[in-house]
Amino acid sequence: MRIAFECFGEFRCALEHGHIETYMKKFPHIFNPQYGNTVDVFMLTSYHGDHDKKNRITEYVRGLFGERLKVLAFVEDLYASGGDSGHESVHKQKEDQIMERWNELSSDKILSEEEWNNYRNELSRGTDRLFSLSPKHFYFYHWKHLMELSNTGHPDHRKIHLAKDKFVPRMYYRKWLVNSLRQKYEVEQGNSGHGYDWVVLGRPFDMVYEMCKPLDFICLPAQPGHVYASIDHFIATSPENMDAILAPFETTYPVVGYEQWSDERYCSIYRSFDQYLYYLRNDTTYCSENQILWQCVQVCGGEFVNLRISNNSTDTHIVVNPDAFLHSIYCPDRQRF
Repeated sequence: MRIAFECFGEFRCALEHGHIETYMKKFPHIFNPQYGNTVDVFMLTSYHGDHDKKNRITEYVRGLFGERLKVLAFVEDLYASGGDSGHESVHKQKEDQIMERWNELSSDKILSEEEWNNYRNELSRGTDRLFSLSPKHFYFYHWKHLMELSNTGHPDHRKIHLAKDKFVPRMYYRKWLVNSLRQKYEVEQGNSGHGYDWVVLGRPFDMVYEMCKPLDFICLPAQPGHVYASIDHFIATSPENMDAILAPFETTYPVVGYEQWSDERYCSIYRSFDQYLYYLRNDTTYCSENQILWQCVQVCGGEFVNLRISNNSTDTHIVVNPDAFLHSIYCPDRQRF
């Protein structure tokens, strides 16, 4: 199989901890030739004006991947002003426009009576379920939000505040961008159609992975319409599906609002891997996990195959899918770099 491996992200502690080398060992079906696959790597990252860091990253990545590295691009270079005109790059303009619309988007959502009843009842059941799964953990945010929704004497008891992360729209534009770099490379190579059997969107910079089952499915052709994902740090599917999943993020964030909670297929898939964040609609509606999961579910006309046994947190680690493929947690040092 021919695999295109795409990644966007800050290097964070990758240089110091050797995360990418470890990642390559943890995912041998992608990177180890003994499994019969070949991989081309497309990487987009940042150096924040530190040209010494840019040189170190370039040397490091080329040393790791050799000829398999097809594109190594830096956000600062792609977003630089164009020539003598001083005009902003098209990418910076488009990303800034997405951010302007994001900043103008209201965070307040007034639920209808039906939405309020649905959410309050599901949050109540969910909090009880979480406690039964892990009674040592006190689910403060769930109880607090449930009390707010239940305070019918307060005039705003049906209004919830949807959290908005200030960087997420830029992150997803850049994930679309690295995918477009792969598309451009394919055209330059003279491929009228797609030249890959699989496209994998991965996160090798700042995560620690524990493999529970081998990803041997990637040694076979991708099933039509199938999406294999550990939201939001690993997605494997056909090139056509990956293009469709990421396409809206070129111009739009968020791609779905509160209406996501009325889609039972989406909700069922979400519950299958995360029994903690799923119930906090105020925190998660606009978050990156929900937005990319929505796209995966909408695009996949076949089966969504969940690879993730639980959420990424060591504090709220509840295994709800023990037969899944992998567990991942954030490197504890990622914020120091």
